[in-house]
Amino acid sequence: FSSVLGRMGMIGATNYAASKGGVESFTKSLALECLHKRKIFVNAVALGYFKIGMGLDLSEKIVETIKEKIPLKDFGETDEITNVVDYILSSKYLVGQIIEINGGLLL
Repeated sequence: FSSVLGRMGMIGATNYAASKGGVESFTKSLALECLHKRKIFVNAVALGYFKIGMGLDLSEKIVETIKEKIPLKDFGETDEITNVVDYILSSKYLVGQIIEINGGLLL
């Protein structure tokens, strides 16, 4: 998985953002290698803010500040992630893509 922070900056998240940017480059390179050698499709999902994991560790004040920046004005639910992963797994023509699930945060 990647993150919206792999595509935008945030104070205090330099290492995390850089690692997610690396995941995205790794995904594209690995997709080329695996498709060429083994016909394996490699893709990644870049998550925005969700009501799981690190999203649960944020203070209410920070959550409200982030929600104001998201066009859908809320954190995502886990079923949004599983729906996209199901689609990726069923696709026969999706290769080397970073699928963003972020409520429009990067618009």
